[in-house]
Amino acid sequence: MSSRIRVLPDDVVNKIAAGEVVDRPASIVKELVENALDAGADRVDISVDAGGRSSIRVVDNGCGMSRDDALLALERHATSKLRTADDLNDLHTLGFRGEALPSIAAVAQMTLETRVVEDPVGSRIRIEGGTVLDVEDAGRAPGMTVHVESLFYNTPARRKFLKSTETEWRHIVRTATGLALAHPHVALSIAHDERHHFRLNRTDIRGRLEALFSVEFGKDAVFIEAEEDGLRCTGYVIRPEFARKASSNFIVVNHRWVRHRGLATAVSDGYGGLLAKGVQPAFALSVGVDTDRVDVNVHPAKREVRFADEPTIYRFVAETVRDTLRRETSIPEWTDQAPPIDLVTPVLPSDASDHTHPPMVADQPDSDLYVTESLDLHNVQIGLPLTVTREEKKAHPAPPTGPARDTSLFQLHSAYIVAHVKEGVALIDQNLAHRRILYDDAIVRFREHPSSGQALLFPVTLEFGLAEIVAVRDAIALFERVGFGIRDFGGSSVVIDAIPSGIDGWAEGALFRAMVDDLLGESASALALGDRNVEPLEHTVAQAYARHTAIAHGTSLSSEEMRALIDGLFATSEPYSSPEGRPTLYRLSLQEIEKHFL
Repeated sequence: MSSRIRVLPDDVVNKIAAGEVVDRPASIVKELVENALDAGADRVDISVDAGGRSSIRVVDNGCGMSRDDALLALERHATSKLRTADDLNDLHTLGFRGEALPSIAAVAQMTLETRVVEDPVGSRIRIEGGTVLDVEDAGRAPGMTVHVESLFYNTPARRKFLKSTETEWRHIVRTATGLALAHPHVALSIAHDERHHFRLNRTDIRGRLEALFSVEFGKDAVFIEAEEDGLRCTGYVIRPEFARKASSNFIVVNHRWVRHRGLATAVSDGYGGLLAKGVQPAFALSVGVDTDRVDVNVHPAKREVRFADEPTIYRFVAETVRDTLRRETSIPEWTDQAPPIDLVTPVLPSDASDHTHPPMVADQPDSDLYVTESLDLHNVQIGLPLTVTREEKKAHPAPPTGPARDTSLFQLHSAYIVAHVKEGVALIDQNLAHRRILYDDAIVRFREHPSSGQALLFPVTLEFGLAEIVAVRDAIALFERVGFGIRDFGGSSVVIDAIPSGIDGWAEGALFRAMVDDLLGESASALALGDRNVEPLEHTVAQAYARHTAIAHGTSLSSEEMRALIDGLFATSEPYSSPEGRPTLYRLSLQEIEKHFL
């Protein structure tokens, strides 16, 4: 019986391998430019015709190759960039697999011209479908020129799947943009159908960003620059108010243009609640990492990387974006000074001095009921008040009796706090802001300062289903640290004999059941930036607790309570987003307001 397993011919192997490296004209541009950069070029010129379908030419002034090296480079896995497998752990070049030139030559007609400075004359090599047709002398300057024509002429099925000229050209432009971003010290030009589209001079990263993306730092973009523990990050992020539904982003790792969803998420998370719903930030970041902490040998196209310690790098990028945005953009700054708030003694409204514990209202975000009880923030304050600045204003005589009215804050529909901030106003969602305060307080209690609850006069027995009781038992220790008293008698029931001090809406255990439902449901969001060091169960329990015990829309607050709420919010780990990732506030600048009256 004859064998059904066969060794494929070299030409078939080369065409298959080429499909991993060369999938469209932009792939050829990427591979040839990266070869030029590895050769030490400080100038690269790209010209294409018909979106690269008919012709691609890349010219560089790098070190070039001798004739023997040029012929050897057309063999698969022939490279000057690796010697042993250990070199993969310390790569400083863009290429290393030795696949680019043979892969391109296998599916196109290619002419390669090159010369090293030591040789008096260069070489010209013509290849078609992977076969060398001709080798001759060529008079030229040191460096290399690669001219690729008739891409996929010998694989019509592949050529059929190429997109329109315009689409392929857009991919080439994006590729050239990524490469130019990664190497600002290299001059680069690109032309399409004999028309030059851009010429970039050698510059620094800031100049390259301005040239590539037409951003104006300080106006519509913020420059990013940070270094910490062997990690480096430079680039730009768009200011939150300029974010759009569809925005481009570019990521460079160790001078290599790559795709990395984790880093893109880190940038978005760095904005916290500063982005409007449904928009994405435009950004371009270059991240530097020690070579032993990143693996670039993930895919033949070398467009993907893996990090050895991805959480550390995620946090570095996210916190760099967050800190820079808060430093450089118009973050709310109070322009009116109020008397200091005592964060230890509960704040009582003037008409409720006989209350010892004004209740917190259970979360009913969609309710039409308007509750008027005041809020006790005593149990949720973190002692870090806002820095308060004051505009110089002409003094007005105070009324003879009664407290001075605080005009910098007022409540809108008993749901939102309107605050006078620098150059505009801020709208703060009181429910979401309080959720963030309670969430952070719960995390502190989980780890450092457990709270003692108030005993119930009549303990409540709650029956749960199988999945519910498992979730309850997993979280009992955490619930107890925020003030619940829970006794587990086995089976499917527990007894609640204490609840956190000051909460309202207990309703004979309905509030606790709602929290357990959250543990089982999909309401537990992904962790926000400031919460990334929180364990998933801690996050879920704290989020459920905050959601169901925060003040509801419809709760009237005094000026003192509003200010205490805002101070508490800005003392949290992530004041601009709720635990669910929703924005806690929205800033409206004077310029935006003025636009509506033009």
